[in-house]
Amino acid sequence: MPSASPAWATESINIEGAAPIIGTKLRSAVRAETDARAKLRQRIESLKLDKDLTVGEAAAKDHRVHDALYRFVKQARIYKTEYRADNNVVVYLSADPRDLWEDLRR
Repeated sequence: MPSASPAWATESINIEGAAPIIGTKLRSAVRAETDARAKLRQRIESLKLDKDLTVGEAAAKDHRVHDALYRFVKQARIYKTEYRADNNVVVYLSADPRDLWEDLRR
């Protein structure tokens, strides 16, 4: 791990995931949440730890980074759920990358 925190560690991340409303609204919201968490994971995996290493690459090489990434994505908070007139549900997640950075430094 780099000794200094990367710039991304100070920026809040907001992600949205969507799914069509099929069946119950709750199941559709769960699908939208799953979509949002997958997008959050992709975003975090693409972040640079240093000039030659992304979080995703580090997670593939080190189970501690992998586990920290898993915890971070799992702990992201839903701050809004919208059931739209176009028969879609959108779930909004918020995450603080400082939490991930602190976990990685342990």
